Amino acid sequence: MIPWTMLEPHNEQAKKNHAGQSLEVLYRRGGLSCCEAMAILEDRKWERMDANEAHDKLTQLVADWNATNLTP
Repeated sequence: MIPWTMLEPHNEQAKKNHAGQSLEVLYRRGGLSCCEAMAILEDRKWERMDANEAHDKLTQLVADWNATNLTP
């Protein structure tokens, strides 16, 4: 699961990539694919990428974020 506080700063990119839909709306509609999440987190336009590559990159980003943002 991607921490909300990791995604939230990228809400404007989510709106650009998803016809004005906020992260909250996307969450209520079923969430994001790994490819969609990577585009949002990298603040770039969505484009198809290999699902396994997207999953691996996303898993590493979340692990890195958790390692530096969780309080002991």
